[in-house]
Amino acid sequence: MSNRLIIHDLLKILSCPVCKSNIMLKDGQLVCQNSRCGLKFPIVNDIVIMLPDLSEDFKLTQEKWNEEYRNRYTLETINLLNDPEVKDAYAHVKKYWNSKTGLFLEAGCGPSRLSCLLAKEGIKTVGIDLSLNGLFLANNLFNREGVDGFFVCGDILRMPFRDNTFSFIYTGGVLEHIRDVQGAVKEMYRCLLPGGFTTNTVPHISLSTPYRIMRWGNIPDIPLLRSILEFIEVNVLNGKYMRFGYEKSFTSRQIRNIFGRAGFRNLETGLFKTHYPLETIPYSNLKKLITRTVNSSRFFWPMIYVNGEK
Repeated sequence: MSNRLIIHDLLKILSCPVCKSNIMLKDGQLVCQNSRCGLKFPIVNDIVIMLPDLSEDFKLTQEKWNEEYRNRYTLETINLLNDPEVKDAYAHVKKYWNSKTGLFLEAGCGPSRLSCLLAKEGIKTVGIDLSLNGLFLANNLFNREGVDGFFVCGDILRMPFRDNTFSFIYTGGVLEHIRDVQGAVKEMYRCLLPGGFTTNTVPHISLSTPYRIMRWGNIPDIPLLRSILEFIEVNVLNGKYMRFGYEKSFTSRQIRNIFGRAGFRNLETGLFKTHYPLETIPYSNLKKLITRTVNSSRFFWPMIYVNGEK
């Protein structure tokens, strides 16, 4: 992405993440036009960095995902056509959005594999993530595939976008990494166009939750249990066993209520059928049996989606 594209396209939708004033390009960086704020935001390798001070849970999540993108992903290993995670996310989004007009936001995009597939169809996409490592991969992926996209390093709780900007917002396994989920959903509502649509996937509290607790340090959003597990995982163990940083899980009613309080209407929740690597299980037939079980019984659902309209 060139400076010219930043000036003529990205600046049209950006705002200061702190005071929400407009942004201008000055001396090779972005500057808040509010003289009382005047925050400056650098551009590094075509990535706009608009990341104010992070909360403690987000700092842990940022550290874990930067490490994940350093160790697990390389540009050479990203195969858009054969990655089951990407196929699941793509199929889910296309179920609800087939338009090639408007602006698509992938919040918590990481390497932005889903957005890259959509960009190859001519859809204009924006990705925001708190991991600079993930966004560097995203930018290189878009360059490799010969498509354009905009990437911002930012905080989903204070998104650097103007009101009523996006036609569609997608988060896949993102909202669970934030203590203040309600605040993040309110930000999504603010940034979505009237009549716009959002779909989001989150971990579900079910009989599969103990596996997530032991494997990834997941914290079910049940008041007393949440407080106990947060204290152990964050304060005692210092996030050692939280592979993806701070992570919660929800009931369908909880996540639907969160979106309803933010103002979303026509709410819908259901099973999000997706690929489960089950890395600790060596037998492929057993993996298939477990996957069929969790996808067929609501008591075992590991992931759910929540949809809403503005």
